[in-house]
Amino acid sequence: MENKENLNDVKILGSGSISQGEYNNVKVAGSGQILGNIKANDIKVSGSGDFQGNIITKEIKCSGSMSCNGTVKSSYILKVNGSGIFKEDLTGKEIILNGGSSISGNVSFENMISRGSCEINGNCEGEEFNSFGYIRINELLAADKINIVPEGESYIKEIGGEEITIKSEQKKKFMFLKFSFSSDGFINCDIIEGDKITLENTKCKIVRGENITIGRGCEIGKIEYTGELNITDEKSIVGEKVCMKN
Repeated sequence: MENKENLNDVKILGSGSISQGEYNNVKVAGSGQILGNIKANDIKVSGSGDFQGNIITKEIKCSGSMSCNGTVKSSYILKVNGSGIFKEDLTGKEIILNGGSSISGNVSFENMISRGSCEINGNCEGEEFNSFGYIRINELLAADKINIVPEGESYIKEIGGEEITIKSEQKKKFMFLKFSFSSDGFINCDIIEGDKITLENTKCKIVRGENITIGRGCEIGKIEYTGELNITDEKSIVGEKVCMKN
């Protein structure tokens, strides 16, 4: 991307459109449509932004709603307070989604936080992943550290990581901006695999790891472990338990 001194700023106040191209700062205050691929140092949306092409930027911040038909790459931060619809792959160093978001492709990140409702059709891979609310990932969630407080009937096909924690703290409400939820949900999974695994309110066919703790509200078909297995709630249902220690 060019030095920002050589790039123009562009702004929509009210309703309008922006042609494809390379810019310094892009600001939409109202309702704006971006008609093609865009590169920018900074993108801010207050209201509604409709991006028809690919986006390459350092930073995106949206308060309201944004829809992106192409791939989105942010080298620093992508933050949406409201509604975000991403129809291709989403890449960001830090991704923060507050409200309701839908990603049709894959997601890559260093740090990702979802608060509210988030649906991802592809893989979701990074270093640290945090979710508070409804989450659905149709393929693999892979991160070094994973922390999930689910709402409703959440679903993740496969989870892999070093430290995985799924907990449902009942009788509490979490408030983020205008979005709130009671954390009485659960997670459905096919496979969970990690080094240190702590589970509550989890339904999973296979859990595989080193040190595994099974808390309340769990239904696990099979557990394979190489370290320690701790079942703290006798009401949780665990099928086959296989110790893989050498």
